[in-house]
Amino acid sequence: MLDQYEQADVKSFYDEYGYFIFKNIVPLKLIEQSLVEIDLALKSQWEIYFLGTKYPGKDIAIIKLFSRNRHYRRVVYEWVNKRMLAPYNYAMLDEVKQICKWVGFESPMFQMAANRFHLPEENDFKTGTHQDIGIMTTDISLTLWLPLVESTRMNGSVKLWSKSHNEDVIVPEGPDYRGHSWIAQSITDKYQEIWEDYEPGDLLIFNTKTIHTSTPNNSDNCRWATIFRFDNAEDNKFFDMEENPLHKGYVMVEDKKENSGFKVTETDKAE
Repeated sequence: MLDQYEQADVKSFYDEYGYFIFKNIVPLKLIEQSLVEIDLALKSQWEIYFLGTKYPGKDIAIIKLFSRNRHYRRVVYEWVNKRMLAPYNYAMLDEVKQICKWVGFESPMFQMAANRFHLPEENDFKTGTHQDIGIMTTDISLTLWLPLVESTRMNGSVKLWSKSHNEDVIVPEGPDYRGHSWIAQSITDKYQEIWEDYEPGDLLIFNTKTIHTSTPNNSDNCRWATIFRFDNAEDNKFFDMEENPLHKGYVMVEDKKENSGFKVTETDKAE
């Protein structure tokens, strides 16, 4: 599926702008497996807490399940975000291995794979502008973002800032509602915003120093996606250090109730 692209063109664009968008290169059957796996996980919980009520599908189910209480929400969020097996399939694709080599990763080292989902009307809790470099091991590292459903400006596509990977590692501001931090607008204003629409099967890759964020979900349904990353095993300049200097690019505060990223109910306030 990479036949429509030339390695030199991809590498040149990626090096200059800090990202590249591949169109229709991930098999749709794998994406369907991801969606089915999410549905099965949510359906198992639906049948426990909404016994006798027909399962309404993942978009409605996750909203109603998340509304039970903040403690339960954290468990289900962890499951759907990090405990699904399907996201790992993408990291093993031959196309992904080839892409890694095209952009200079002769020895890619898998870092993580997880689902990312963005519920309607929860825009205060989306992750703000950030780099991924702060959680990586190597200075040369790569993020790959895959939409599982159509991802547009309406339902919360990814926005990134072209050429912002030239900023190196940025010490972020913070914290926001989720306990995460963000990058100051004075930095992002220096770069052009790239905000595209994506179809399932498309694949966005970007340098982990490229500034990016998810945009507001103003639709009626959840925006489902998968993200996975690679370090470069040949980039070993920080391996012997007690503290990796890249980690200054990630700040996380204690997950307290008022800025945990989960809506606080009246019951919670009374605790």
